[in-house]
Amino acid sequence: MEYRTEVIEEPDYFRWRNFDPARASQTHLIKEEDTDEVLLYLEILLNTLWSNRNHSEEDLLKMDSKLRRVLREHRILFRLRPDHKYLHRSRVEGGVRKTRPRRYDPNRYEPLHFEKLADETIVQADQDLRVLTKGTKWKEPLSGYNEAWNKYQDGQFSAIIAEKLYNSVEAVVQKMCVEQGWENETQTVGTYLDRLNKEGLFEPNQSMVGEWQQIMGGLRTGVQKTGDRKSWHDEVDQDYCLLLLHQTSAFLTFLIKRYEKESE
Repeated sequence: MEYRTEVIEEPDYFRWRNFDPARASQTHLIKEEDTDEVLLYLEILLNTLWSNRNHSEEDLLKMDSKLRRVLREHRILFRLRPDHKYLHRSRVEGGVRKTRPRRYDPNRYEPLHFEKLADETIVQADQDLRVLTKGTKWKEPLSGYNEAWNKYQDGQFSAIIAEKLYNSVEAVVQKMCVEQGWENETQTVGTYLDRLNKEGLFEPNQSMVGEWQQIMGGLRTGVQKTGDRKSWHDEVDQDYCLLLLHQTSAFLTFLIKRYEKESE
């Protein structure tokens, strides 16, 4: 009823008075409607479930964990807010354990809602690069990129993601320069990128030169964020990890496609 009120003109197939028709209507809506409509419905559904005392807190927390895992595993670029830890009665914040006297209530605290993490151009760049990772030529150089995504999908937001991405960029530009006989295998990433620039791979898009310098700087910063190896697995902000993943995918997609075009 709340969904029908929100959208004003609800789908004509939507049934809600009896269980089986309601469930069938829900399945149809999730499969067929636009993303915005589906997310609106899911937000209402989740907040209704959390507000309903008939569902145990333990079951709701399990469902929440599964939903967040699905978003990561399928590279769906939406995040469910507030964070999972805030749904627990007890959590550590700033080194101090804070305990809520009652279960999470969306009407009392922040309602559950989906937050978009990236636009369609970034999604497309990632999909294009994933296609290249399946081919023989670029599979090995891009293995670090895939490993970085695997870490992200597992919820391991650490400096290891930045390291894997850096390794992939290094492997790709090294392959290009060595394959063409421009440089040997002992050069640095900066040397390889400078050589690609001199060979005209960034023309007429010279702005890309500044962009790849920023990307490499971001990756180096990500690698350095946790300091020494003792804290290598410490958590790095999820937004920062996702930014590095998408910057790298967009840059490598451009670079590989341009290289293959020039090599034809």
